[in-house]
Amino acid sequence: MFLLKKLIGNLLMPLPFSLLLLVLGLLLLWYSHANSRKQFWGKLLVSLGAGVLLLASLPYTAQKMTITMEREHPPMFAVPTGLEYIVVLGGGGSSDPFLPPRLQLSTASYYRLLEGLRLYQANPGATLLFSGYAGSKPISNALLYSMVAREYGVPAGRIQLFETAKDTAEEAALMAPIIKQHKAALVTSASHMPRALGLFRAQGAEPIAVPTLFLGRVRQNPPFLYERLPGAGSLGNVTVIWHEMVGSLWRKLKGIGRQFSNSADD
Repeated sequence: MFLLKKLIGNLLMPLPFSLLLLVLGLLLLWYSHANSRKQFWGKLLVSLGAGVLLLASLPYTAQKMTITMEREHPPMFAVPTGLEYIVVLGGGGSSDPFLPPRLQLSTASYYRLLEGLRLYQANPGATLLFSGYAGSKPISNALLYSMVAREYGVPAGRIQLFETAKDTAEEAALMAPIIKQHKAALVTSASHMPRALGLFRAQGAEPIAVPTLFLGRVRQNPPFLYERLPGAGSLGNVTVIWHEMVGSLWRKLKGIGRQFSNSADD
C-alpha cells in the first residue's frame, strides 16, 4: 500500500503528470484519423500537458505557491531554551560511499539537521529524535543524521533513532507519544511544517514549530526579464509545494474514509 501511494503520488507531480498528458495526447494524434474525435482529445491533452508544465515552471507561480505555504510558521530567530526533545524529521539523502555522511544528506535533510544542531547547542540537555527510513538505501536517513551529529560532538546518549518511519504520519505516530507533556521542538522544511505539525497535534503533541529551508523569497526590486522565464528551479519549488498539497489531500481523504467506516459500523 505504501509503495502504491508513493507511485501514485509521484505520478501526480507536475513534471510526470504533464509528461503523461503529453504522451497520451501525442499517441491519440499519431494513431487517429484527421477530424476524428481522438484528434480532439489528443489536442486537448497536449494543450493541458504543455500548460501544466509551463505554469509549474514559471518563477511567478513558484514564488506565490511557496510564500503562501511557507509563511504560515515564521523562522525561529531566538533559540528557545529549556527544550527536552528536538525532533528532526527525515528529508532523504544518498548512499554513495565515496561521500562522507554530511555530503550524503539531501538539501532538505542538511538544513533540517543544521537547525536541529543549532537548537541542541543552546539546549545540551535535550535529546535529539532523528527519523527517516532507508528505503532502497543501505543506511537510513535517521542513522545518517546521527553519524553527522556525532561528528559535531553530540554524544550517542543524546540521540534516539526512528528508522522504521516511512512517512510523516508514521513519524508522528512514533514520536508524538514520547514528546507529550514535554517541551519539544519540531524541525522540518518550511513547506512541510503545516502538514507535519498538524499530524503531531493529531497525536496529542504540541511541539514548537521550527521551520527551515524557506524556498520562497519576497523580492525588493522587480525581476529582470530573464528572471521571469520558466526554469528548472521554479519547477522544483512548485513540485515541493504540490507534494505537500497532495499529502494534505490524502490525509483529509483518509479522515473522511475513517468517518464513513465508523458511521457504517454504527
